[in-house]
Amino acid sequence: MPSTSPYQSPQSTLNQNISISDSNVVIKRLPAMRGIHWFFDGFRRVFKSPFRWSAIGFINFLMLVVFAIFSLIPLLGTFIPYLFYPVIVAGFMYAAFKQDSNELSVTQLFAGFSQQTGQLFLSGALYLAMMVGVFIVVFGLMFVVGFTLFSGGNTSDFGSAMLMALLAGLLFLGLMLPAIMAIWFVPALIILLKVDAIESIKLSFKGCLRNFLPYLLYSLVALVLIMIFVALIVGLFTSFNLQGTQPQNYPMELWFIIGGLYFLMAVYGAPIVFCSIYSSFDDIYHLQQDAIDNEAVNERGVATESAKTETDSSEVVNSEVVNSEVVNPETDNQETANTKSHQSESSQNDNDNDNDNDNNDDSPIERK
Repeated sequence: MPSTSPYQSPQSTLNQNISISDSNVVIKRLPAMRGIHWFFDGFRRVFKSPFRWSAIGFINFLMLVVFAIFSLIPLLGTFIPYLFYPVIVAGFMYAAFKQDSNELSVTQLFAGFSQQTGQLFLSGALYLAMMVGVFIVVFGLMFVVGFTLFSGGNTSDFGSAMLMALLAGLLFLGLMLPAIMAIWFVPALIILLKVDAIESIKLSFKGCLRNFLPYLLYSLVALVLIMIFVALIVGLFTSFNLQGTQPQNYPMELWFIIGGLYFLMAVYGAPIVFCSIYSSFDDIYHLQQDAIDNEAVNERGVATESAKTETDSSEVVNSEVVNSEVVNPETDNQETANTKSHQSESSQNDNDNDNDNDNNDDSPIERK
């Protein structure tokens, strides 16, 4: 007799506590035009819930002000923004993720301080180490190049100085690009897929490298929009300069307009950018769960069949029990009938005996 009830819900033996870090993360290669979609999807997400995102952007702006104040601390203040960058960006990623299920809230900006905090700070420390390494390499090579160029004592060679500055800039950009690629998706990978810091850096770099063309268009679109914003500001100042207005005589309305534009950029700029990053993350990275899902379905089917078999067996046993219960009353009735017939026969015999005795008693009287 099985110990489990055939009527309980079937349970799969699949291990439900599968670590995300043990699962394979699929990195898709997407077409170049997808980069434009990512950027404008950031606008769509933000303006779908403009008030909540504006509140998140304003809080982020206040935190940036605080970090700017801390950055005034010698040496230590320089490290703080790098350490906290993944923690804050993770909050944006978590909020964008929750928006898909209509659960967006302002407090989700602080999700990085309560979820995967250690891994996020570790990724910030690794990001800081990468940036320090970039500066060391750039300044070290520039020192060697500068010493070689000016070792002859000719410090007035303007062409050599410009060449060294150009090389320094190109080298800095060349080394910064891999560092940015390595940290780009790290907050989302850590807080959403629960990948550890080192593995997330590898996956982030691979994802950016595999989708270099989409991100090239993404960067061009961002550059064009920034240039439009700057051109708008410059155009406002130029319009008053053409009228012969001196800077100290600019009207107050102009400063309000410019201040309002900068405030909108500060409040909405970060949510738009980070929502676009989440959109690209959601497109590029997927967990390879098909095999796990198929195994779950198969084992669920096996469990269901087993439960069905146990149910059928139980029904057969129950039917036998019912049949036996149906047959036994007939047997009992027959036995009861036989018993009653025997009792009636015995009773009749007793009555006959009594009658005989009565007859025997009457005969002496009659003889008398």
